Amino acid sequence: MKEESSWLNECMKVMPDVKRGRKVTISYARTPKNVLARVKGKVMMNREVDAVRLLLQGETSTRIRRRMPKEYVIHINENISRIPETALRQQVVQYLIIHELLQIINKDLLTLSKKYGKRKEKKIHTSQFDKELLTRYNKVRINGGMKPIRNHKALEEAVNQIVSKII
Repeated sequence: MKEESSWLNECMKVMPDVKRGRKVTISYARTPKNVLARVKGKVMMNREVDAVRLLLQGETSTRIRRRMPKEYVIHINENISRIPETALRQQVVQYLIIHELLQIINKDLLTLSKKYGKRKEKKIHTSQFDKELLTRYNKVRINGGMKPIRNHKALEEAVNQIVSKII
């Protein structure tokens, strides 16, 4: 098993919401410099046409239903694999994994597949999201025998400082 897959399994223990009926895989991949990680999943879209209304009244009303995918792939920027210390690389990757898993839980992929007018109303990164990210990340750290981190901004700055050295 690859190191990133074992780290994903550690993070999944803290995220029971993701486990139900969903398969999540992870790999290092080429991504743009400013993208540290991304989650991909094929959103299922069904178009339903009201056939009776179309045939009798001549008007159409289509309804688009979007369903969450069953499988997700998390791509981590391949430059992160160049961090020399395994423990440090593990902390950065787990931070990114939890960030992407929270986006799966919040159904952000469905929002991003809609028209811009609808999706601009939903803000992905709110203070509530940051608090949830910090609590889940601290749970993973505690399970690994490390001390929790108190401040989210300090955590984000530390990750950015480490990543800026390798990218």
